[in-house]
Amino acid sequence: MSQVQCGSCGRQVPPDATQCPYCGAAQSATPQSYAVPHRGVTVLVLGILGLVVCFAFGIAAWIMGNRDLSEMDAGRMDRSGSGMTQGGRICGMVSVGLAVLGLVVGIILMALGMVLQTGS
Repeated sequence: MSQVQCGSCGRQVPPDATQCPYCGAAQSATPQSYAVPHRGVTVLVLGILGLVVCFAFGIAAWIMGNRDLSEMDAGRMDRSGSGMTQGGRICGMVSVGLAVLGLVVGIILMALGMVLQTGS
């Protein structure tokens, strides 16, 4: 017997269940259909590109991931891609954090170089 997704929490429940055993939400007689498919693969690829190529891709992954996770929580987007979306969002956050850290270290090194140059 195949299982269906709970429209509230997204976990797999038996198709004949009237209530989700995990979150207690009432289950409809027909499986949940979503107007919008998930973009988990896109968000994950952008997050990885943000780490490897350019942090601008990371910014896009962070923004898209936040929006898509909000849509999934509201039940307007397919929840099956939430893991990939979350992973891409985190990669995007890390790429932006590393870019900011690199910028700060660069500024400190430049200031230190100027101080050493004027001191000689």
